[in-house]
Amino acid sequence: MEKNLKKVVFDTNILISAFVFPEGTVRELINLSIKRKISIYVSNSIILEYCKVLDSKFNWTEEEIKENIKFISKITEIIDTDIKIDIIKEDEDDNKIIECAVAADVDAIVSGDKHLLNIKKYKNIPILKPADFLKKIL
Repeated sequence: MEKNLKKVVFDTNILISAFVFPEGTVRELINLSIKRKISIYVSNSIILEYCKVLDSKFNWTEEEIKENIKFISKITEIIDTDIKIDIIKEDEDDNKIIECAVAADVDAIVSGDKHLLNIKKYKNIPILKPADFLKKIL
């Protein structure tokens, strides 16, 4: 495993994939976090967006969301960010992912979002698809 890719931020869509469609590459990444091979950082604003998507797009109940957040809080580091970054104009909500990555001083961002992936790197933080991240750390 590459030593320099242990701290990571997951985009909201990666969290959704991991818990709504729990299989494949994204699930392997969650398992690495459970085994403490990687540290996943999320911000309160990422968690809030995640909860909204679970409710509005997947009709999860409030209880299901609360239980899932309890689990996520055990396998991630939830941080507050006081950084404001305005690099992504097409979907300004995506900036919260970069803000979290900078605030947590992570080694990579894992995303399936085209706006983030198009940037490729921000301040030496690579932005990678889940499969590419997994290849680099295994």
